[in-house]
Amino acid sequence: MPWTIRDGVYALELVERIGAPVEVVYDVVADVERYPEFVPDIQGARLTGDLAEMVYKMGPLDVRVATRFTWERPAFIRYTLADGPLRALEGEWRFTPEDGATCVRLTTRFEPSAAGRWLARMTQRMIEQKTEALLSAFRQRITEQGGAP
Repeated sequence: MPWTIRDGVYALELVERIGAPVEVVYDVVADVERYPEFVPDIQGARLTGDLAEMVYKMGPLDVRVATRFTWERPAFIRYTLADGPLRALEGEWRFTPEDGATCVRLTTRFEPSAAGRWLARMTQRMIEQKTEALLSAFRQRITEQGGAP
């Protein structure tokens, strides 16, 4: 994955084309409370206003992460860490229509807690795995809903 590391901050940017209209793609990504139905390793998700609380399964551990969301349908979804095992986490899903399909740009930046580099490497790998699984799950969900071939 295309990670950069600068001053202890890890950054990732992915761009994918999904063969479905932008509104369909946006709605699947924005439906946080349904993530446990189709996103691997998300055990629970609750959205209260702009606060999303999720429980990720990491081996024998349940990791709780709370993020604050800002939405502008169907252009973007931004998130920032409200509570969790990192010092900082922020990112954005950006959705751009392209001839009946959607260009999805996902950016994520995180800064590990003071626990050290080994935790940063574990977190980087976890985010890589979760991001790949998340994008795959979204594509599958969109296909199941009839939004993409």
